[in-house]
Amino acid sequence: MQRLGITVTGFPGSGSTTFGKKLAKKLNWPPPYYSGGVIRWLTAKIEEVGREMVLAMPPQEVTRAMESGLINPQPRLTQAYAEFPPELDRLVDWVQMEFLEKKDCGVHEGRIAWFLAKKLHEEGRALDKIFINICCVVDPQVGALRQLERAENSGKTTESILEDTEKRVLVEQGRYDGLYGLKNHLAPDNFDVVIDTTELDALGVLWRALQLIDRIRPKLLSPHLGFDVPGSRRP
Repeated sequence: MQRLGITVTGFPGSGSTTFGKKLAKKLNWPPPYYSGGVIRWLTAKIEEVGREMVLAMPPQEVTRAMESGLINPQPRLTQAYAEFPPELDRLVDWVQMEFLEKKDCGVHEGRIAWFLAKKLHEEGRALDKIFINICCVVDPQVGALRQLERAENSGKTTESILEDTEKRVLVEQGRYDGLYGLKNHLAPDNFDVVIDTTELDALGVLWRALQLIDRIRPKLLSPHLGFDVPGSRRP
């Protein structure tokens, strides 16, 4: 079977994390490999053993933790990343590249997972593997309202969420520019598929993605789904 990786990212409130989970389940794949999980694990490890110990940690130890399911879903990524040491960013990316290269099939969620997949091919690695890069976008107001539904945002206003989201995107952009010279990591031109989730529920996003993937790569997903994607052909 063709080796295949699907990278997923999105703007805050776009539902990209939920989409990634549903996509992996629909394709009968393992749960998504996500950079946020690495950040959470490293954040907890810093609290446990200290920053210097974590900085000296072999990357393979993080990879083993990801594969063994030792990643705690708390705190949410926004909390963990706020104080995450920038010098560990490359470790997070190394782990994600390992999964991108070595897993035969999988959903890979991360802000620059698409970039790391392209970087692999540019370096002559995983050339036998197809990558489809997906970005979820959303109207900022709708995205803010969705984020307000989360428990950790209780008491906040739409305006404060919008302000926090803008700051978060700018911080991320500054990090990726410093690391890799990426001026806009969420620019539409970076992706094979862009899905506007503003007026779609989770199931609608999933089926829209399957249709768009099938348009650019006909029948690529059929062996994983067990059926051809309906309604995906252009008129």
